[in-house]
Amino acid sequence: MRMQFPCKFSIGTLDVKLFASPSAYVMNNRPVIRNPTASKVGRGILVLAAACSTILILLGGCSGSVGRGQPPVASISDAGIDEGDAGLRILRFEVKLTAPARDTVTVDYASHDGNALSKADYDPVAGSLIFRAGEASKTIDVVVRSDTDIESVETLVVTLSNLTGHADLGRATAFGHIWNDDYGPLNDTGITTCADGVHNDLTCPVAGFPGQDRELGRDSSEGDDSDGHAGFSFTKLDINGQPLAEQSVEYRDQPWGCVRDNLTGLIWEVKTARGLRGTDNAYVWYDPDAANNGGVAGTLTTSTQGGCQGGIRCTTGAYVEAVNALYGGHGLCGYNDWRMPNRVELSSLVDYSKKYPGPTIDMVYFPNTATSSYWSAISFAFDPQDAWVLSFYNGANDNHWKINALKVRLVRGGPSPYRKPGMPQMDEKLHLVQRTDQTEQQRGML
Repeated sequence: MRMQFPCKFSIGTLDVKLFASPSAYVMNNRPVIRNPTASKVGRGILVLAAACSTILILLGGCSGSVGRGQPPVASISDAGIDEGDAGLRILRFEVKLTAPARDTVTVDYASHDGNALSKADYDPVAGSLIFRAGEASKTIDVVVRSDTDIESVETLVVTLSNLTGHADLGRATAFGHIWNDDYGPLNDTGITTCADGVHNDLTCPVAGFPGQDRELGRDSSEGDDSDGHAGFSFTKLDINGQPLAEQSVEYRDQPWGCVRDNLTGLIWEVKTARGLRGTDNAYVWYDPDAANNGGVAGTLTTSTQGGCQGGIRCTTGAYVEAVNALYGGHGLCGYNDWRMPNRVELSSLVDYSKKYPGPTIDMVYFPNTATSSYWSAISFAFDPQDAWVLSFYNGANDNHWKINALKVRLVRGGPSPYRKPGMPQMDEKLHLVQRTDQTEQQRGML
């Protein structure tokens, strides 16, 4: 007669069930018959089993554990949510065990500011999660405060710590992305004259040709050039990211690093004569993220293939990283969330009153602009070996092979042109916008 032992134990990850019969044992729910040719390890396990069966017979029972196998691992995942225009929203983080808890497991959590600020952009959280036996998933809810500000993606951090119980701590840091869903108004065209069927540059109105561009929009109501040509409105930003005290100053007398578009809310890079941000630099298009590149990442070129200064690979991706890493990671003009613009954003800079060969942009605010094509972040859907560009010699959109070396002008703020809202992406380097604690040298320009 075989009587099953009333408990089981583990040796490493091997579960062993014992029986009173001296000739049969069950390991991992399979019977094992004593075999004189078994390995030394196998015989050792059987001897140990026999010893416990003897204890069972003599003492009437046995309990205990020799190791408990691999414990489950607790990890937290990134999260993302559209910001919304009013009220409160929930940004939900998942914390999961790789296997259900065998007994009670607890872990502490807390939120931390990135460029999202607690009590302004979200409500801070801190507490403990408790996994009861059999549970494998918990959530952490962070309340997000909606607004209508035009801003870049805001990021907060949630960390896990002080895990107790039979489990290990895996990924302990997660990033929560609050995706901007607010858009500013469109810029006007900059055209300040009218036309008939034959002639351009006529004084408005023109009989028989009503409702022309000059007669509508901001170009008609905000026609002075004090803050940009016609309906455009720009602000020059100094090396601290603050408006110049005297906006009419020329670049050669007081260079500025960035320009804020007061209509769209975007902040644009201003090119320099030479160096990392030099106007003559050119870059091949490269983005390894399959969510953004249309399936074609481009070319990870050497620096000699593009034609740029600054000691970097001459790719668009390398240039974005280099500008965000300026001045100890504080970035250009005190910001380090610079990115490639989409083609609509690039088009917002075009002044269509400027004739070919351009440059079709307000050079009072954007000096050192080349009469050339500038890359956008967007792949060409029909053929993803191409990406969209904007030509500042005629103001037109076009597509070019990603292996071509073209110009780049970075932008920050506004909705991201890359991922759809609510689709988070881990960013191990977490771009933090820090300005108040920087020195002038850290905020300086090349």
